[in-house]
Amino acid sequence: MHSHSERHAPRMVRLKQAQVQIALAAAQGQQTAAQARRSEADALRRSAQATLERALLAPEQGLSRSDLFDRLRTLAVARAHALETTHLANELETEVRRLEEDALALRQAAAVHQRKQKKLEHWSMQHSTRTRQRRERQRHNQEQEDFPCPRPAR
Repeated sequence: MHSHSERHAPRMVRLKQAQVQIALAAAQGQQTAAQARRSEADALRRSAQATLERALLAPEQGLSRSDLFDRLRTLAVARAHALETTHLANELETEVRRLEEDALALRQAAAVHQRKQKKLEHWSMQHSTRTRQRRERQRHNQEQEDFPCPRPAR
């Protein structure tokens, strides 16, 4: 008669293998998403820097008052856009850190599942070996019992 654990050990090993694969795939997905967000944040920062560099106020002669105010308004809008872009880049960096933490947690979960899988495989192998040895001993004992003993001559 097989115990519950013995009957289900191969299925539990397959389950742990599947959990390892799922966790590693999810970790890879998180890492890929983090890299994409980081690239997006870097592009936004470069764009903000370029906007600020183009928006520098240079002394110009012959500007009318309305042209000067238009120029200052354009500068203010450009700086506001650059600040907003920088803020968005910072939010993306925060998301990158969260994604990387999630990926690390998933890799750690995969390692835990893998350790459990190895323990299950080891236990299953030991249990199978003990069961095989017990059956061999029983068969040997049965053969010994079935073997007729010579009776002493009288």
